[in-house]
Amino acid sequence: MKTDSPLSTCGSPAPRWWQGVLCHRLLPWLSPALACVLYLPTITFGFFGDDHFLRCALHARLGSHNVQWFDLYRFTGESAANNQSLIDDGILPWWSSPHLRLHFVRPLTSMLFTADEYLFGSNAVWYRIHSIAWYVALVATIGFLFRRILPNKTANLALVIFTINASHAGLVGWISARHFLIGATLASIGLAAWISLRSRYGDRAMGISLVGGVIGLRGSEAALGIAFFAAAYSWHAPSVGGVNLDRRWRTLPWIALVVTYVVAYKLIGGGAQANEGYVDPSSGIGAYVGTLGTRIPALLANAIFAMPSELVLVGASTACVLAGVVAFVFVLTLLRRTRARLEEMEVATLRWVLPGTVFALVANAGGFPSSRLLLVPNVGFSVLIAVLIMRTAIPLARLALVVVHLVLAPIAIVATTCAYHSYGRKIENTARAAVPQGSGARPRVFVIGASDPFVFMYVHGLLRDTGNLSCWSTLSAARSSHRVTRVSERTLDIEAMDSTWLQGPFESLYRSLREPLHVGDGVRQCGAFIEVVAMQRSILHRVRVTFDRSIEDPSVDLLAWRNGKLQRINLAVGSSEDFSWTVGPSGFF
Repeated sequence: MKTDSPLSTCGSPAPRWWQGVLCHRLLPWLSPALACVLYLPTITFGFFGDDHFLRCALHARLGSHNVQWFDLYRFTGESAANNQSLIDDGILPWWSSPHLRLHFVRPLTSMLFTADEYLFGSNAVWYRIHSIAWYVALVATIGFLFRRILPNKTANLALVIFTINASHAGLVGWISARHFLIGATLASIGLAAWISLRSRYGDRAMGISLVGGVIGLRGSEAALGIAFFAAAYSWHAPSVGGVNLDRRWRTLPWIALVVTYVVAYKLIGGGAQANEGYVDPSSGIGAYVGTLGTRIPALLANAIFAMPSELVLVGASTACVLAGVVAFVFVLTLLRRTRARLEEMEVATLRWVLPGTVFALVANAGGFPSSRLLLVPNVGFSVLIAVLIMRTAIPLARLALVVVHLVLAPIAIVATTCAYHSYGRKIENTARAAVPQGSGARPRVFVIGASDPFVFMYVHGLLRDTGNLSCWSTLSAARSSHRVTRVSERTLDIEAMDSTWLQGPFESLYRSLREPLHVGDGVRQCGAFIEVVAMQRSILHRVRVTFDRSIEDPSVDLLAWRNGKLQRINLAVGSSEDFSWTVGPSGFF
């Protein structure tokens, strides 16, 4: 096997058409610049989605939900009584579980968002420049790390693959998702510094990495993935000069860090429970393992074949699992056939990078299903894909990997960022049509048939952020046609004709499928009483809504999603109207 010093020039290997590019000495410095150029258009996008809820929390626009400026990612109350208050105020949907917990402890990210709000107010341009700066810093850090653990050509290729990975687009293009970048960057700085300094100071340099991990975890739980990479490196790293510990002792600090973090996270009320979107092992090991059985293959298919893992949200779970199995077999076959062609440094790196990738994948898979969960695992996947492209003897396999990760990836970034921009405009237009700005009205809005989260979740957030809303109640977010019957002056019956109520991925974000509603269950929200009156095959079928005043009262705004917008409903007492389901702004839900 051949060896390269991590600091050697690209020099000599067999000529290939890409060698000149990979050997260019400026490539490690051009990659951060490329990251900046790719995402610079996002500075015009404004706020989006959860960004509005974070701003509402800072400006006390969430009713009784008092959130501290260093704990902005606490989306639910601390008790069933707190959650009921949030349901009353229309912050949580009426069907939310009393035991729902969505509390993500990210104090550093919260403080940085607060600083943005203090410095820049409603000017989203600077928030987005801030996010781009974190991604540029992450790319620079990962480039530094790769050059210490891989031959230069492979390191440069891995860095390009990481930089233009389309699964990162949602992180840079969504301000409230910045926590991934903050946590991963700070923890990666610690890991890269330790690997770089270990040759001089031995395992005494481990403390630098631990400090980076601790600070990174203050930014995001995503930094746990880097801790697993560090633990895997500790186990497999060869002895060098200076102080050296047995590999079991080198790994112990990382195990202690992870355990301490998880215990502390739980003690202060962090984590998720009573929902299907965010999966926490503490809410049931069986359910957790069963969920990962779908999500990990989906993420693997995303990482290798760029098949969006979000497809599990639209009923393509089986296809995602099959694609994940194919991806695993594909990679394993290439690795076995390429093993003899690897350079010694690549073999040594893969020994710890591959286990680190697996553990990072498992650690992140409990988040809401999306490709952004791959940010930290992509540190390992980028190394793996670069090694396979450089060393495989199967031209067709190499061509497939080059096309997916070097040709289509930047195109996918452009498409994804354009989609986010389009979604943002559609949310704004929907909100403007529902409650015109400058009208002076602050109605209580009641919505039927809004299955798209961009409508029932994010229009709500935008209206609260702009102060144009008194209360918001999504009466139904079912992906179903509805029949609405005016029973009396103050009462409506709403029937889901396709019997899919509370079964969708965003409805179950607020209530686990293992915690069904029953006939007679009822809650108050926005001055109305919502009661379950009929079930079909244990699925919610019909509810009765009793308002505190006539439906024609100016303070009540009754809307339904149809024909691509929220339209007002006008029903005479005793009459009914059917509303066919239509797709929302996302084009899927």
